[in-house]
Amino acid sequence: MDRESPRVEFPHLQTERLVLQQITPEDTEALFRLFASEEVARYLDFVALKQIEEAEEIVAWCKAIWEQGKGIRWGIVGKDGGELMGTCGYHNWARGEFRAEIGYDLMPRFWGQGLMKEALVAMLEYGFAEMDLHRVQAMVAPMNERSQRLLNRLGFVREGILRGWRFYKGKFWDEVCYSLLRHEWRFQL
Repeated sequence: MDRESPRVEFPHLQTERLVLQQITPEDTEALFRLFASEEVARYLDFVALKQIEEAEEIVAWCKAIWEQGKGIRWGIVGKDGGELMGTCGYHNWARGEFRAEIGYDLMPRFWGQGLMKEALVAMLEYGFAEMDLHRVQAMVAPMNERSQRLLNRLGFVREGILRGWRFYKGKFWDEVCYSLLRHEWRFQL
């Protein structure tokens, strides 16, 4: 893959139950519902959305990071179609360093069904094979035990706690740093 510019065509990924596709303005209302949820926003670096315009900004950000070659964010939908269930993707993509950070979120009604694990397996396969990543990193709030369990199941290694790493919602937050290196990736569903 060319390290200077992203692929012209946005990659769509499929799993047994899911399609990971480009987030478009048609997803704005579903994104608003996702990020207006206090349960979802609890560990995000922004407060729960209050206005639809905030979701429009997220759609624009997803488009911009792809076009600028800084990351990629997929919308997660069921293979049978339907509304956006969540998102996942790469940000802070440092092409010359062969690394990126991941983020993911899912509507609470879909929690506990293995859907995010399924989506992340496809996303990680793509990252190592197509983006030529050597290292994938995840930063997780220490209280977000559900996310930490997911990363452990996927083979990520807990590197430690970065004290006062982020400032959001009016205070400093610790973050637990997890990483996965290409040669460690041997996961199969």
